Amino acid sequence: MLILRVDDIAKARRVLGEKGVKIATREEVQAI
Repeated sequence: MLILRVDDIAKARRVLGEKGVKIATREEVQAI
């Protein structure tokens, strides 16, 4: 699990998204 600052999420989603890795935001994590 990666804990990222809000300003890093967009970049992380784009970078890891290209590799097929899903980044969950805190809201999504809490929903699980």
